[in-house]
Amino acid sequence: MSLPTTTDAILIAKTGGLEVIEKRTIPFPKPPPGSLVIKVEYLGINFIDVYYRKGVYPSKEFPAVLGKETAGTIIALPTDEAVLNDETYKKNGFKV
Repeated sequence: MSLPTTTDAILIAKTGGLEVIEKRTIPFPKPPPGSLVIKVEYLGINFIDVYYRKGVYPSKEFPAVLGKETAGTIIALPTDEAVLNDETYKKNGFKV
């Protein structure tokens, strides 16, 4: 399965009030070999996101994508052999 080249994101380009929250189309990030890729169907903005937005917790970089809680469908499995051969991973029975 090929992954998209872009994705929509809820992000902040600087800290501040509600006015700094934006929806933007950004390049789709390259997933690390040990990661699942999830097509997000639901996204939650929670207090950790509010703290990043307000600058209570410093963001490592801007723009910073918000939405640390998501739910969706797995569309790609890890490519890292160490992950794929891990017994805990196998017990979960992930399938695309």
